[in-house]
Amino acid sequence: MAVIKGKNGTVSAGGSNIALVTSWSVSQEADVLETSAMGSTNKTYVGSLTGWSGSVECWLDTGGGQQTAMPIGTEVALVLDTVDGLAYSGDAIITGSNASSGMSDVVSVSFDFQGTGALTTV
Repeated sequence: MAVIKGKNGTVSAGGSNIALVTSWSVSQEADVLETSAMGSTNKTYVGSLTGWSGSVECWLDTGGGQQTAMPIGTEVALVLDTVDGLAYSGDAIITGSNASSGMSDVVSVSFDFQGTGALTTV
């Protein structure tokens, strides 16, 4: 069995690599529409629109590591890459940013995104 190591992953937004990424996630979903008719004893459904969303977690970088390439409300071309044979890419809108700091921790920042259009898997 071939396994993919997360430690080699990268994230780029608009062609710029995002610095100090610690993790990323992407979720794909499909809407379902109920097609049950009166008199049916079982519910039936059909698939409909699909979408995707996710987040990127980083250590906060104030030294020009391109985290500024992900401003809230803008559309960016995202590439979420494992580097070991699997990558996801597509256009997404940055929907949120959260910073977190603990007394004995490094300051972290997360970016949430909503895909717009198709998500390509390579």
